[in-house]
Amino acid sequence: MKYYAQLNEIKVFSLNDATNLMKNRANAAVILNNMIKKKQVLRVKQNLYVSNDLYKDKNAKFKVGSHINDDSVIAYQSALEFYGIEPKELNTVQIASSKRFYDLSFNGNDYHFCKSIVSCQVNVINDIKVTSIERTIIDCINTIGKEIELTNLVRCLNRINKLDDQKIKEVLLAYNKDVLYRKTGYVLSFFKDQIGLSNEIFTFCNERANVKNKAYLLSSDKDKLVYIKEWGIYAYKDLLTDNLS
Repeated sequence: MKYYAQLNEIKVFSLNDATNLMKNRANAAVILNNMIKKKQVLRVKQNLYVSNDLYKDKNAKFKVGSHINDDSVIAYQSALEFYGIEPKELNTVQIASSKRFYDLSFNGNDYHFCKSIVSCQVNVINDIKVTSIERTIIDCINTIGKEIELTNLVRCLNRINKLDDQKIKEVLLAYNKDVLYRKTGYVLSFFKDQIGLSNEIFTFCNERANVKNKAYLLSSDKDKLVYIKEWGIYAYKDLLTDNLS
């Protein structure tokens, strides 16, 4: 059918994209509806469509997710999955965006809205917008027990060989949260040698941590947490073993 080949090149598109191609919005709507009836095109939600051929692409769910809103970005555990750090194939796709959308299900996957707090370090890879590995780790540390469970984060950190100190600093400064400096210093200290972090990043976190304020690594499991004086935080004495019991 006319236009299908061009839409199939785009893979994920809006009615505006189709209108730009077909030059007439009313005609574009009619043609898209006909394509949907023939199952050449699938409707994800209002004003978001995909070509049926998209699902030959193993990263289809990430392409859909990064186009739900204009500023949608694959984030948190879904970003770790995209980079191959999270070994499991997950059915929930976490989307960071400044524009709220209702969680939705499409083609066997659930697309979950996460409020975007910072906007730095977004990579575009094969038309997929995804947070950098460094931002992903800091985002996850900031939302332990909410967007990612601590055991999953530890498992993923064990699969990382290198993080960039300067990129970590950039994300931390974008958040500029006292408790996040402390959580980051504490968590990453268990992986310092493995991921090649310098002493500088820990000094950086420590200098910005107000240890006089009470803080917890996570809100649950408090009876197993102890006070870690270096970081002024209640956490596990040994992150690598204590939180697994």
